[in-house]
Amino acid sequence: MKRLILSAIPAALCLLALTACGQKVYTYTTDEYMTVVVSGFDGKGKADAFPDRDTFYELIDRDLFDNEGTDLELAQMEVNIYDAVDYEIIGETENLSNGDTITIKLTADNERLKKLGVSFKEDEYVYTVEGLEEAREIDLFSDVSFTCEGISGRAQPKVEYTGNDEFITKYVRYALDDYNGKSNGDTVTIKAMVSDYDAEMNNVTFKDKTKTVEISGLDEYLSQKPADSNAEAEMDKWLDEYIRNVISNSNKFSDGSEISSAYLMRNAPSSMNIYKILDCKSATPIEKMVLVKDGYAKHDNEYLIFYKLNFDIEKTENENQWVFGNDEDYYDENEIGSKTVSDDVYYAVYLYDVIQKADGTIEYDTENNYGWLYYGWEMFLYNLTGHPYEDIREKFLDEYSEYDVVYSEMY
Repeated sequence: MKRLILSAIPAALCLLALTACGQKVYTYTTDEYMTVVVSGFDGKGKADAFPDRDTFYELIDRDLFDNEGTDLELAQMEVNIYDAVDYEIIGETENLSNGDTITIKLTADNERLKKLGVSFKEDEYVYTVEGLEEAREIDLFSDVSFTCEGISGRAQPKVEYTGNDEFITKYVRYALDDYNGKSNGDTVTIKAMVSDYDAEMNNVTFKDKTKTVEISGLDEYLSQKPADSNAEAEMDKWLDEYIRNVISNSNKFSDGSEISSAYLMRNAPSSMNIYKILDCKSATPIEKMVLVKDGYAKHDNEYLIFYKLNFDIEKTENENQWVFGNDEDYYDENEIGSKTVSDDVYYAVYLYDVIQKADGTIEYDTENNYGWLYYGWEMFLYNLTGHPYEDIREKFLDEYSEYDVVYSEMY
C-alpha cells in the first residue's frame, strides 16, 4: 500500500511528458527506492516502510540530470515515479525483536517508467531488524503508598506515588476505582494511568497497570464481645457506678427537687393509679449486650447492661379528676387509698460508639457517649405490672428494631 509523503505539485506538472527518443534507462533495486524505519524496543519493535525520498532522488539527480536537476524537475519526476510504483510489506510489523526480518515487495509499471528513463527490478527487499534497545521493565506500584484513613465502614482510601522514577513522575498518574467509605476486608483497585505510546517512546515496559489491595488494620465499631477483657471489666465497672448514681437520685429531678405524685400522674396515661418512686433498694445486673446499627439508628453501636432495680414505690389509687382552672390546671387528689409496695423495674445503661482498635484495645468516651434507656410511661407501667424480664427484653428489642443484637451474655 502506498503512503504519499510528497509536496503538493500542480496537476499540470504531474502529467508532464518526459520522453526522449533513444533515452538511456536506469534500473534501480527495491532497497534503493524504499527505506525501513524501526522504533520501539527489543521484543516490542514496530516497523514501517516508505519511499526514501531524499536518498532515491539524489540518485535520480545524479543519473538523469548530472546532479544539476532543478527542484521543479525533481518534483515532476517524483510524482510520476510514485504514480507508477506500488509496494507491499510482507510479515509482522509489530512486536519485533532484533534479528527478525520483514520483506518489501515492489511492483512497478516499467513500460511507463522507461519513458522517464527509469525502471525497477522485480525483486524483494529483506530487511533484518537491528539496533533495538532492551526495554527497561519497571514496577508501577513498587513505590506507591496506599493508605486508608478513618474507622471501618467509613474509611477513605488514598494513593500516592512516593518514588523518584523519572518516567513515572512525568507520565503516570494513579487513581482508585472507588473512594466510598471502606471497611476491613474490602478490596480497592489502584489504576496506573499511562499510555502505551509514552511507554514505547521511552523504551519502558511494565507487566500490570492495576493492582488490587485488601483493606485491613482499621479501627472498628465494637461488634462482638470485647477482645480485651480488662477493657470490658472497666466498662462494666463504669456502667455499674453510673446506674447507681442514677438510682440514688431516682425520686428527684435533675435540679434536685422532688418528683411529686401529681407530676407522675400528669405524665402517665389515663390511669386511676399514681406511682411515686420512693427509693431503690438494690441494683442487680441481668444481661450484657452489644447492639450494632442496622438502618437509621442514632448510634453506631451500644454496649449495654440491663439491671433489675428493686424499688419501694408508693402506689396511690385515685379518682381520675383533673381540674382545669382559670389560672392553672391542677389535680384534685381524691385518694381512695395508698400503699407502699416493693417492685422490680428493668433498666439499662449503655456506652455508645465504642471502638475496637486495630491493636485489640477498646476506646470509648465517658464524657459524652453514654446514657440510660428512657422509658415512656407506657413502658414504665409495663415494667411495674409484674412482667418478667423476658417480656421486658422482647418489648425493648421491638422498640430498638433499628439495632441488631450481635452479642449477649446473661449474668
